[in-house]
Amino acid sequence: MPFRSLERGWRRGATRSSYRGRDQAGATDVILDIKRLLLSPGNTSILPENIVGQSLSVGFRPLPQTTPRKTGVEFKKIYAPDNAKAELLDRQSLWNIVEKVENRKNSVLAREFEIAFPQELNAEQRQQLLDDLCKKIVERHNVIVDAVIHAPHTRGGSDERNYHAHILFTSRQLDKDTGEFSKNKFRDFNKEKSSETVAAWRKDFADLANHYLEKNNFDARIDHRSYADRGIDLEATLHEGSAVTAMKRKYEREQLKPVEERNPKIIMPIIALENNAIKARNAEKQQILKGLEQEIVLSKKVLDGLKQLERTQKAKDQHEAEIRATKQAHTATEAKIRTEPPKPQENRLERKSAQSSPIVQDTSISDKKIAVRLFETKVRALAEKIHHQELENIKQKMGEYMELSKNLLNQIETHKENKPFNPFKIKAWTKELDDLVHKHDNGIKAQYDNLKTDYQRIKNLGVTHEHWKKADAQMYQLDKNAYQKIKAFEIELNERNSAINIKKSLEQDNDKGR
Repeated sequence: MPFRSLERGWRRGATRSSYRGRDQAGATDVILDIKRLLLSPGNTSILPENIVGQSLSVGFRPLPQTTPRKTGVEFKKIYAPDNAKAELLDRQSLWNIVEKVENRKNSVLAREFEIAFPQELNAEQRQQLLDDLCKKIVERHNVIVDAVIHAPHTRGGSDERNYHAHILFTSRQLDKDTGEFSKNKFRDFNKEKSSETVAAWRKDFADLANHYLEKNNFDARIDHRSYADRGIDLEATLHEGSAVTAMKRKYEREQLKPVEERNPKIIMPIIALENNAIKARNAEKQQILKGLEQEIVLSKKVLDGLKQLERTQKAKDQHEAEIRATKQAHTATEAKIRTEPPKPQENRLERKSAQSSPIVQDTSISDKKIAVRLFETKVRALAEKIHHQELENIKQKMGEYMELSKNLLNQIETHKENKPFNPFKIKAWTKELDDLVHKHDNGIKAQYDNLKTDYQRIKNLGVTHEHWKKADAQMYQLDKNAYQKIKAFEIELNERNSAINIKKSLEQDNDKGR
């Protein structure tokens, strides 16, 4: 396996296992790199000082303290099993002992996890996340962990949100009896188990990070899976590393100079150019679908606001409807009084009472009113549910058409990339491209637009008479006997109210006559 030297003494493996990306739902950038650190001959430094934030000497021969090359160490700590000896809890002593135990010239002295924290977390939350992760490493592998959090190194143009941690852990476990390093190395990261172990740690880190994001009320989430595993049709960028990053910054600084003063030998690294092309293709794909996604995916705050407006409007409409119904009933009663002389009130009440069913007679008026109000509340809730389900069904269909649109747009992009070089085939290629675009714009997109119009119309109308009719019919099917009782109560209460209104009207007329 090839390696590149980072410091005299220690080398980090160039072969790495990493993930970097941004989740479609707005997750923060996340990276989890895994490396091996090996011993090389002629060493003068136990550990790269830009990792641990201090200079360490070798062979118990202390060297003068030097200023770390990478400034901005925010936090550092050693984690160990409970039975670890005291000398293993000191950074200087720990890595001297490690180097003494690992005496082969190409020994793997440690492994390193390099993680980037979600940009939303503050210093305290980053340290808590690191604590949990390192304790998990100790618990699972019974090793000693040396962890350091670095603040962003912004002088060279790095992202100011790039808080990250280097987590070094020994390649040997501690003996449970002696508290010293065991004779045999643990094999969780060997060739046979490495993929499985790495995948498990990526998931654990993502779960921990998401736990702290949710705990601190952030909407962002991270995902340890690749774009392909998540079913996202985007390309992952290539890992650039510190050398490529330095070359990029050097090129960018050179471009700030006047054209005649620029050094033509300072160029943008090829891997950076490839990443720029990947990002451009990803941005183009996301832009095509952005319009559709924005119309469907609404934030919880906006949805809550819309629901509140709907509830307010419904209450207002209901109140106005009740006022209109009362006025209409009063007008009808007055018209009836003018055209038809009423019978004595006692006879009317006796006649109505005689027509009442045994069920009506056995229930008090107040209980009947309560039963009718409860029934109306249930019907209203059911009508709202029917209205909501109608909207949800349309949204589901819109989502299906959006998925069809994605697939067809990908097909169009593939067709564009396969443009023939033969000029005699251009005409057929163009026709096929036009057919695909026509199918998308006049077929799938047109259907989607129709559904969107229906959705907006039904949402604006709110619960209509049709929804009430469906709700009333469903209540009948649920319990026919109870439904008939309630309807009998409604008839009796309406007739009783009508009789009371007529009586009041007659009394008012008599008072005027006197």
